[in-house]
Amino acid sequence: MNSRIVDHLVASEGLPRRSGLAFDYVLGGDGLFVVAANPWLDLRVPVARCTVRGLPPVYTACTLPHDRLPGATQLSRTRLRRSLDFHPNALLRRAGGQDRTPLEG
Repeated sequence: MNSRIVDHLVASEGLPRRSGLAFDYVLGGDGLFVVAANPWLDLRVPVARCTVRGLPPVYTACTLPHDRLPGATQLSRTRLRRSLDFHPNALLRRAGGQDRTPLEG
């Protein structure tokens, strides 16, 4: 088992399996992404957009496995996806359980 808190991965044959304990940096054909997950939220947030020839795109993603976040029952999936582009740090803090305040849109 990997004991790294943060791991650095390359999406050479599609999205690699997560291996960092907190999150991973993933390099794909469409840039560098932070990939993080917990029981309520799976995220792929762009850190730096660029084109990397020879790698497949990773794409931005936000998945709610249980269909809603604790403490954010009024937040729709569409609003959360839009927030991902404008407030990725707030979403990552929420995914890590460090921020219990409501998300602002």
